[in-house]
Parts: sequence; C-alpha cells; structure tokens
Amino acid sequence: MVCPRVAPARCEGLPGEVRVSFEDEYRRLEEILKKLEGGELSLEDSLQEYEQGVGALRRCREILTQAELRIRELSPDAAPEASQ
Repeated sequence: MVCPRVAPARCEGLPGEVRVSFEDEYRRLEEILKKLEGGELSLEDSLQEYEQGVGALRRCREILTQAELRIRELSPDAAPEASQ
C-alpha cells in the first residue's frame, strides 16, 4: 500500500496516512521538474526537490504496478500474452 505523507487525495488502510492518486503524484513530479529546470534553487533546495521527486516517482511506479496486477487478475486470459 502506498500512503505517502503529502497532499491528501484519498486514504485506504492505515489510520493517519493518506493515499494519493497517480495524477497527484505525476503533477508533483512536473512541479519539481519545473523548479529544477528553472535554475534558481540553491544546491540544498535542489537536492531536497530531487529527493522528493524520487519519492514521487517511486509512488507512481508502485501505483502503476498495482494497477497492472489488478488488470491481470481481472483478465486472466491476457496474462500469458503480456509475459511473452
């Protein structure tokens, strides 16, 4: 379960933790990229933004992985084709 401590979208599971949508995380990545490409951040701020971007990217990948697993569960006939 992906429950980062960032902008709340919906919470499923652990009390006090929020689950964000793929779209929210993707928007966050775009914001971070704009800041980093702007070139106006200090080195320390750039590193902090980069670190947050890595976390958002990992959450996006996890969300996509979970979606893929759900699709495979719902479409058992498609699973063998996907692995070929």
